[in-house]
Amino acid sequence: MKIYACTDRGKVREINEDSIYTNESEQLYIVADGMGGYFGGEIASRLAVEVLSGCIQNCDEVDRTILREGFALANQTIFETAKNRGQKLMGTTASLLHIESNLDSGWIGHVGDSRIYRMRDSFLELLTKDHSYVEELIDAGKITREEAFSHPNRNIITRALGTHTLVEADVIQFPIQRGDLFLLCSDGLSNKLPLNDLQGILVSDASLEDKGNKLLEEALQRGGEDNISLVLVEISGTEVKE
Repeated sequence: MKIYACTDRGKVREINEDSIYTNESEQLYIVADGMGGYFGGEIASRLAVEVLSGCIQNCDEVDRTILREGFALANQTIFETAKNRGQKLMGTTASLLHIESNLDSGWIGHVGDSRIYRMRDSFLELLTKDHSYVEELIDAGKITREEAFSHPNRNIITRALGTHTLVEADVIQFPIQRGDLFLLCSDGLSNKLPLNDLQGILVSDASLEDKGNKLLEEALQRGGEDNISLVLVEISGTEVKE
């Protein structure tokens, strides 16, 4: 297993409201993108990471129920914290990747528009589906995915942790193959680099660290208006039995 992670404030924002979590021993990786103004989003994303990682640490085996309960608890914690602080809006996205100890399969938990991609056989696939206004327009056939990339309302999300009393997380289980490379990222990256550009960087022969640094560099060069966070997780060929 190879891991690389980085987070950057970007060129415009005063603070970094993203939070990331990587723990190779737990095989758990999380990216959360907070919202809610000065410090509010930073607190929300940190709480999401703390609660979700704590739920995984305290369970014997990760399954669909554990993940849904973890996201529900994270949502409740952030919602109540905002209420106690008198914060009108404090929420966060959260995308979680857990690799099972046998390396045969993995789990994704997801709320919002932070994303998880998988590179397999030089093909990059988006595994999560954005909970966003433009995604609803795509589903309704009103715009294309290409048009969504530059849509003026592409930052409006329709589901987040902490903004309502209840939230439903998307939970996915999937098989893992040797050589799989996973990218978790906040929209500070995905809003700047379309899938083909991400794939072009990830398919290169560069080291994992160089790939991560190149992704960050490209997002910054293309404006860097938002916080930018990414986690790369590579399953080495020797780790998975065929």
